[in-house]
Amino acid sequence: MIDETVFIKCLKALCPLAWTRLKFLNDKMIFDLALITTKNFQDAEEVRGDVYRKFFQGIAEFRCESSISTYLHKITANEAIDFVRNRDCKKNKTYEQIHKVDENGDSVEVDERITVTNPESIMEDKQTSDAINCAIDNLPPDEKTAFNLKVEDGKSYEEIGDIMDITLDRAKKFVQHGKEKLRIDLRDF
Repeated sequence: MIDETVFIKCLKALCPLAWTRLKFLNDKMIFDLALITTKNFQDAEEVRGDVYRKFFQGIAEFRCESSISTYLHKITANEAIDFVRNRDCKKNKTYEQIHKVDENGDSVEVDERITVTNPESIMEDKQTSDAINCAIDNLPPDEKTAFNLKVEDGKSYEEIGDIMDITLDRAKKFVQHGKEKLRIDLRDF
């Protein structure tokens, strides 16, 4: 077994065998942690590449305050979390402005729809949506109507009162009680 300080010196000297050994010793840990965090095989592979790139770029400044595997674990965790945040941020974005060059050589802004192809994400969204719809359907009729008018239709409490032929306070109570029941029913989501 090679001493870790010698191993780090070999890595800093860009020795190909040291880099191969680094990958051999840590690749499974990096991939598994990335997969646990991203919950997607292709995303985990992308994170793994980012981890090696970041480690390679920072190896000259590595101070040996921790073991290499601990350092790689920390990089992996941070890169995977950042990846998920960025992915989720993009997932919530519907349009992205893209500049393309037309036949005259001029830059033109074009709207292109971003598509989400992650089936696990789509399934989770569908399960959450089904649970919410089921919880709303289980509300008493007056609370369900008031809640739907407020949340789905964007009606004011005054409009809800007029539509349902109830007082303003009663409209507020129906919506509030509906929200409270939904919070209880959906606390696991």
